[in-house]
Amino acid sequence: MPNHSLSALIIDDEKDSCILLVDLLKQFPEIETTSYFTDPHEGMAYLKKDIPDVLFLDMNMPGLNGSEMLQLIEKENIHVHVIIITAFEKTIVKAARYSMIDYILKPISIDDLEQSLKKFWLHKKQHSTLNPISEFNKTMCNKIRIPNSFEELFFLPEEIYYLEADGNYTNIITDNKTITSSFHLGRIQKLLPPNIFFRISRKVIINYSYLNKIDKKRKICVLNISDKEIQIPYSKLSIMKYRLT
Repeated sequence: MPNHSLSALIIDDEKDSCILLVDLLKQFPEIETTSYFTDPHEGMAYLKKDIPDVLFLDMNMPGLNGSEMLQLIEKENIHVHVIIITAFEKTIVKAARYSMIDYILKPISIDDLEQSLKKFWLHKKQHSTLNPISEFNKTMCNKIRIPNSFEELFFLPEEIYYLEADGNYTNIITDNKTITSSFHLGRIQKLLPPNIFFRISRKVIINYSYLNKIDKKRKICVLNISDKEIQIPYSKLSIMKYRLT
């Protein structure tokens, strides 16, 4: 791993778990400082003032659990690399809605920790500047960034034909395949250029560049994609919002 020094923060209501992780992190010379909080509220207050390079966050905590903390981190626009720690693998599903590097199951082993830190360094290398999302997109040649459970997806606007909700997930239809993101459609919509992508119903967002016609009688939008017509039902209220009819 690189020798650049970095800081780590642990938020876990189990003190023994925190101490164990602190001891394990001492085996990695690039970890210069490590702090921990057993009170999630205190940990959140610290995080707002002093953002670490990497946050180890427990999912199951009383008063303020990991999922709620991830919501606050997103709401406060705190840019931190998150590694989830949990004793219950099923709780990862809740965390998957938010950006995170990896997860480690308790009891934490040195091997699992090493693998997660490797993922962290790879992610940090790929995103050397921690700018807000809007600024980050500009530096990436206008590519659209769509986060997924364990990776970041990047698309040129013209590569996306339309997006379709699939429960709490989103299917991204591109030129040669369908890619599924673990983020819901409403959240992804906030990342899309509003002058290119229009939400035509509760379930679908289209790329306006491929819109061929709107059939008012049948209430469908017709997309022209690679000489093929794709017919997608629309909501009248959604269409009226963009004054397309």
